[in-house]
Amino acid sequence: MKNIVLIGAGKRVINTIAPALLINKNYKINQIISNNPGKEIKLPHQNTYLSFLTNPLEKIKLNNTDILYIGIPPKEIIKVIKYLDQTQNLNKIILLIDTPPINIKNLFEISYFQRFKEVYVLEDWPFFKTFNILKEYINKNLIGDLKDIFLFHNSYKYHTLSLLRKLFNINSFTIILKKKQSGGFSKTYIFSGFKKICSIQDPRNYNVGRFILKGTKGSISDYEINSNNNFKNLILKYEIFNNILSGFSIYTKNKIYKNYPLKNKFIIKSNTINSEIHEYLKIDAVNEMLELISKNKYTNKYSLRSAIYDYIAYFCVDKFGLFIDVPIPFTNISILSILIKLILK
Repeated sequence: MKNIVLIGAGKRVINTIAPALLINKNYKINQIISNNPGKEIKLPHQNTYLSFLTNPLEKIKLNNTDILYIGIPPKEIIKVIKYLDQTQNLNKIILLIDTPPINIKNLFEISYFQRFKEVYVLEDWPFFKTFNILKEYINKNLIGDLKDIFLFHNSYKYHTLSLLRKLFNINSFTIILKKKQSGGFSKTYIFSGFKKICSIQDPRNYNVGRFILKGTKGSISDYEINSNNNFKNLILKYEIFNNILSGFSIYTKNKIYKNYPLKNKFIIKSNTINSEIHEYLKIDAVNEMLELISKNKYTNKYSLRSAIYDYIAYFCVDKFGLFIDVPIPFTNISILSILIKLILK
């Protein structure tokens, strides 16, 4: 049993982190630290609720703690870690951190993360069940070489970059270009080398969001499509009956290609089905990461360096509408990757 302390009591903690911890028998929540101390937090667990009273940071107790989770606004993260470094022994504690893990003003202070035994980034998108299914079909070469991804109202900044890293097996991005349109609409194009690998249509709305992955031999999408050539058009569908999500299926030409049943069915409680499933996928993904961490089997493919890189990339996109990085020939790294590595030391 791993003892964990949570710093933060916002939506991310209440809606995703705590539910994932409570369905995992390998963890015990020792404390919840908040800037609103004394507040009672009730978390649904099985057929009842577990109650926690939040504590101020000054009353944090890490002497019997294995893992520390920090889920607070980025501008506060380094300030909190500095305080902990002065008052606690951190070198035996594993830190779990969300994206983005830093504020741009604190970029040159990221070496403070080295105070911890390990740092794991809880970036859940690459662990979504649906995206793991997509990766399986890419690895099996069922759509040929993956060439392009289109995300329609179904993308969010650094989360999308973490997913592209996994699907394309890349570590950096050459160009990200965002073109603003009227009415709050925008289009974003992401390049790896000289090849466009992703097109994004905003604004974001997960309930209507859609995607399509296009390869040299076929495609995978979450809506029905039939191309005019010999492509194999695969469709990812949610299997829902009586408002219960029982699993996922891959279809081709109205025939089930493969089923992916869920061990624990998910009850949909509203009309915003896709948004609810998105929230379920987040909890499930965090639970999977926590399970691997508890068994020392978590391969930290999405590292702290990757999370910082993706945050910087989208900071530039939001600020200037453009991000440019320079890949180093004959390697899988870039100039920005090396700079982040040097700062972390």
